Amino acid sequence: MKTINISLIEDEPQSLSLLKDTILVLGNQYSIVSATSNISDSVFEIQQCKPDILISDIQLQDGTVFDVLEKSGPHIKTLVLITAYDHYAIRAIKYSAIDYLLKPVNTLELKQAIEKCVQQLDSIHLNTVSQINFLQARNEPKNQNAYGDILINSENAIHVIHQKEVLYCKADRNYTEFYLQDGRVIISSRTLLFYEHLLDPTIFFRVHLSFIINTEQVKTFVKGRTGSVVMNNGYEIDVASRRMALFASFFKNGRREGSQNKT
Repeated sequence: MKTINISLIEDEPQSLSLLKDTILVLGNQYSIVSATSNISDSVFEIQQCKPDILISDIQLQDGTVFDVLEKSGPHIKTLVLITAYDHYAIRAIKYSAIDYLLKPVNTLELKQAIEKCVQQLDSIHLNTVSQINFLQARNEPKNQNAYGDILINSENAIHVIHQKEVLYCKADRNYTEFYLQDGRVIISSRTLLFYEHLLDPTIFFRVHLSFIINTEQVKTFVKGRTGSVVMNNGYEIDVASRRMALFASFFKNGRREGSQNKT
């Protein structure tokens, strides 16, 4: 049985003890690989351990867990957030948190949240295997390159979509909405983070926590400290300020010759 590695971030000793005790009774399948209480230590441990599950208090003594996620998000597969305040719920959704628990933490709810994470991990694993098999079958000289097509699992079907058909992807809680050139919208039960690792990095760029765009489908790029892009279907998407400089460079240097995109 595969070990599920869990990282904890909690600066209250009593709460940390509760988390550890709850995980301990779940069995040997679960292993706590790190337990930290501040931003810098948490970022370091997550980057080193790459946990399957991160369970974290939102409010820390030197900031919030969102500061940690900004620096180490790609190393986290699933996320459970804990807080004494309910006004962080919207931000929790944007970070694709599997669950959002209010203090004092109910041990049954925590166990259920961990079970949801395991289900998500199993789902990611199965879909990744499908993607690998699919790409290997097409990885012949006569076929498309590895980034040519992508499998999108919707509720009732598995769609084979050429990546260049995608205008942009939008996060909606733990779902991802794919907006296509022909006007279709396909909703997948996978997270945006999951698809970020499958999309062609020479074309797609995550301009915002909730959006990955096809840069070849950008009609207008409005520069500035807080900029935006207008896609070929007329939809305008904000570019996060912390991603502006990197995106501007990516967009300018990555555009194909003859592109009709405008800056």
